[in-house]
Amino acid sequence: MEEDWRDLAGTVPGTLMLVADGATGLLETVRTAHRKLSACARVLRILETGGAIDADDLQEAPSARASLDDARSGLVRLRELHGRASHALDLYDALLGLEDEPRWQRWERHSGETSRHACHALQGLRSATSHLLASRNALLVARSFPHLSAGWTAWVSAALNLLRLAMWASAMAMFATRQMLDAVKVELEDAWMVFYLLDRYP
Repeated sequence: MEEDWRDLAGTVPGTLMLVADGATGLLETVRTAHRKLSACARVLRILETGGAIDADDLQEAPSARASLDDARSGLVRLRELHGRASHALDLYDALLGLEDEPRWQRWERHSGETSRHACHALQGLRSATSHLLASRNALLVARSFPHLSAGWTAWVSAALNLLRLAMWASAMAMFATRQMLDAVKVELEDAWMVFYLLDRYP
């Protein structure tokens, strides 16, 4: 039975490597979403000043939404993987009582940091999506007013402000994802040290 627990603990470094690799790809996906939100803002600024847009410009918002959805689903998968790795080592701690070991404490601290940053990134992505959808709804309301009327201008301005909030949220998600990646890299080193530590136990 104990050998089974040791084998389970031995899967943790590999799982954390998957999380680190996934977080690297996730960071690029979040960056892509942020760039697309910036493109949406450019379109709205053109509209706000009474300028004309073309059909390609109208695809920016759906494209940004798709990137945000991809990032969010990817992050959810990474959080699940990270949770499995943490649970595996927690079970081993329950068996051997490692809580007084400095290397265990270091891993536990960095594991918590990875989880916290992932949570912040997810909150940012959800907020960005919500503000993007609210911006789209504001534009739909604007269309019910005559072009360049006071009502139209007010709602287009509201849509732009909401989109700026979406950009801010995506920037925060990008920052949190970068922190998550840094934390899980350190956590991976800690996990290897804990795994070597287990060899001291019969």
